[in-house]
Amino acid sequence: VLFTILLLSLSVWVMRPAELDAATLCPTDRPLAGHTVVIVDRTDRWTQAMGAALTQLVENAQRDTDKYEKFSIVSLDAQQSVHPLFSVCNPGEPTFWSDLYRGRRYTMRDFEQRFVGAAERIVEDVREPSEAATSPIVEYVHRWLGSDDFNAAVQHRRLILVSDMRQNSPLYSIYAGAEDQLGDVV
Repeated sequence: VLFTILLLSLSVWVMRPAELDAATLCPTDRPLAGHTVVIVDRTDRWTQAMGAALTQLVENAQRDTDKYEKFSIVSLDAQQSVHPLFSVCNPGEPTFWSDLYRGRRYTMRDFEQRFVGAAERIVEDVREPSEAATSPIVEYVHRWLGSDDFNAAVQHRRLILVSDMRQNSPLYSIYAGAEDQLGDVV
């Protein structure tokens, strides 16, 4: 009987869910399992159909994010912020073990409101038309590739770039010197 109680206690301890950070819902007692970053280029206006396609793309990418993987949405716009608009780990849908440790109501709230629902609100904002004088796509992607939670130590990384790919920055611009470049080709 004592052995059974000890074995049951050990299995409950081993199967416990990860400790989650209150702000990001990311595990604090283990490394990130993965990270998906969606970069939305808002430097040129787009149509309503393109906005609908963006919503679908983000929903699919978020659905493919596994438990304890981080999902981030960043916007390349006039501010060129280095801070994501949304960056939260998937706490996972409720399971027997999460219910046992945290309670079903809290697990459902974290998953539905803080992971799925919060991303939907961000996508609604990002879908709104915007424009910027420059479009440093390559530089912006490079900035995110070197971040602490998206480096080689994170095993499962995905970068999704939603862009027209019209690079326009002081480093390189598809618009600058187009006449000179055309002469070299012909």
